[in-house]
Amino acid sequence: RIKHAPEFSTLTIQPWPIVEPGKEFNITGILVDKITLEPIANSDVSFLYESASHAIPPSSLEAIDKQSADTGGKFKAKINAPDSEGIVSVTAVYNGSGLYHSVASDPALVIVSNSSLPP
Repeated sequence: RIKHAPEFSTLTIQPWPIVEPGKEFNITGILVDKITLEPIANSDVSFLYESASHAIPPSSLEAIDKQSADTGGKFKAKINAPDSEGIVSVTAVYNGSGLYHSVASDPALVIVSNSSLPP
C-alpha cells in the first residue's frame, strides 16, 4: 500500500506579524494531500511553540492543545503570546496515518512586541 505525501497548504497567524505580550492570537491552517490537493479530514494536528530569541525563555510558553482538522482539512487554535518581548515560532505537525506520511509545516515566526513596528 503506497502512502501519500501530505502538506500544510497554509499556516496563518492572526494578528500577524506583531502580537502584544500576553495577548491572544489565532493559528489556522489546512492539511491537504500533496498529490491530489484534496483536504485530509478529521486528522489530528499538533503544534511546536518555541522561542526563537534569547529574550523569551522556553519555560514561558504554554502548550498549544492538539486540534482536529474538520471535513475540509481546516484547523484552528488560540494561544497566548508570552509576556516577554521577542520572537516565537509556531510549527504545525501531522503524525501521519495508514494512508499518509507524517509532515511538519514551515515555522511561522511571530514578533512579540509592544510596538506596532518590527524591531
